Amino acid sequence: MTGNQPGQYSSYLIISSLFSLAIVTVFTLFVKRRYFSPLSDIPGPFFASFTRLWQVITMVEGNSLLVFYDLHQKYGPFVRVAPNEISVSHPDAPKQLLLTALHKVHMRYTNIISAYLTT
Repeated sequence: MTGNQPGQYSSYLIISSLFSLAIVTVFTLFVKRRYFSPLSDIPGPFFASFTRLWQVITMVEGNSLLVFYDLHQKYGPFVRVAPNEISVSHPDAPKQLLLTALHKVHMRYTNIISAYLTT
């Protein structure tokens, strides 16, 4: 008996459709985190805008302190280090961030950071 079994093509179609859906979902997530996040205008490494993997690698290598120092030298007092995380090295920023009400998180943090970046 040669040839294909009746359901063989439909199973390939289902698998390829699921794989395509997964690729589109991951790509959409990357684009959303990179360009449509409230933190998208904060400078930082390219990969930091959509994954934390680069940070894990630097921690495993044991040089994360130097990497963060270099990032602040390159990008300034506010550096985006993950899709939802900013590293701050400005002396007045922690006080401002800690005094900010939590219910105004996105808009207030963006305004504070924008004020420091423009000065």
